[in-house]
Amino acid sequence: MLYFGYNFLFCLVSFLCFNVLCAESFHTNKCVETERRALLKFRDAVNFNREFISSWKGEDCCKWEGISCNNFTHHVIGLNLEPLNYTKELRGKLDSSICELKHLTSLNLYRNNLEGKIPKCIGSLDKLIELNLGYNYFDGVIPPSLGNLSNLQTLDLSENYYGMSANDLEWLSHLSNLRYLDLSYVNLTLAVDWLSSISKIPSLSELHLYVCGLHQVNPKSIPLLNTSISLKSVDLSDNELQSSILKSFRNMSQLQELYLNFNQLSGKLSDNIQQLCTTKSLGP
Repeated sequence: MLYFGYNFLFCLVSFLCFNVLCAESFHTNKCVETERRALLKFRDAVNFNREFISSWKGEDCCKWEGISCNNFTHHVIGLNLEPLNYTKELRGKLDSSICELKHLTSLNLYRNNLEGKIPKCIGSLDKLIELNLGYNYFDGVIPPSLGNLSNLQTLDLSENYYGMSANDLEWLSHLSNLRYLDLSYVNLTLAVDWLSSISKIPSLSELHLYVCGLHQVNPKSIPLLNTSISLKSVDLSDNELQSSILKSFRNMSQLQELYLNFNQLSGKLSDNIQQLCTTKSLGP
């Protein structure tokens, strides 16, 4: 009986201590110190305007503008710095300190003036669901390490006007949960595997590859492709594609929008393409 009493007392004390710690954590509601320091490094690497600087101070980074934290652990899980107007645009380089935010599920730096190369270490942020670096001035080759982001559902690297490129897109085939992909204005001239790689993404619903320098694929390889049947919207406008590319869309029963304007198409649309788009949207 005495042994049982000690066990009960130990469990009771442990339970009370756990609740006290949880309550204290809830009330202090402060972000993790190492993540706060990482955000300050990120801040110092870019040119923030005064509105942001006035917010990004103090011990609790969960209260800083553009930051969201987990309510229980207080880890930083979201960084949304898409500016509402040009006065809030960020300028400078994306510092690798961003990779210290290991619990990020959303990184949105869309429509800023960031430049330089995308840090390879972003591929280590394996909890990311959304990665949006579009409408900036990043250059260089897209790091294949992004293929490690197995939880990613949205990837937007579009319209980076300083010459972002990719030599191959094999890494895309590892993003099994990807639903939205926009690589518009990324130079894919050397990425001859673009179609076969994209066709291996099982959940892809929306694809944007306009102005990518896409060339004709080998017509003999098209029947062998396991083209994603989940695609609902495809934009391949303003490339150098020829009519044989249409054969790759034959099995896309969910296709609702297809944009192929400003390519090198000729002749009539095949019957199967016309049937797919009879009551849907077919770009000129």
